[in-house]
Amino acid sequence: MLSRIMVAVDGSDGSRKAARFAIELARGENARLVLLSVLERPTLVPFGPLDGFAFTPMESEEQLSAVQKMLDEIGHELPHGQVEKRVEFGSPAEVIVEQAEKLGADLIVLGSRGHGPVGRWLVGSTTDRVVHHSRTPVTVVP
Repeated sequence: MLSRIMVAVDGSDGSRKAARFAIELARGENARLVLLSVLERPTLVPFGPLDGFAFTPMESEEQLSAVQKMLDEIGHELPHGQVEKRVEFGSPAEVIVEQAEKLGADLIVLGSRGHGPVGRWLVGSTTDRVVHHSRTPVTVVP
């Protein structure tokens, strides 16, 4: 029996499909659903031959508002007391694994973006990292 299901959403079609799966599962199990969105902090990126650096953009109030609106939109199908919405900052895979442990999630649900084996090997993916590092069971929704 599942009592707490966590689903990571980033607004992509894959994460929305995972959220629909998690909502139905939470409904059937009468479990609490945690909707988690992770925003990456600004980082320095090497740029140019002279060791110049560029910053990735900082999150803005507009971005935070858009993420909260997305979480509200996704979570509206379940009663208010059955859904918890969280916005965290950091590396998505690390934050997902940490939050699952911290919150005592029984299951993590993630979407798959459809990268083939070569794409995953070259650039990696949040889903692959979570599957390989989480002690919490993970369901990947294709």
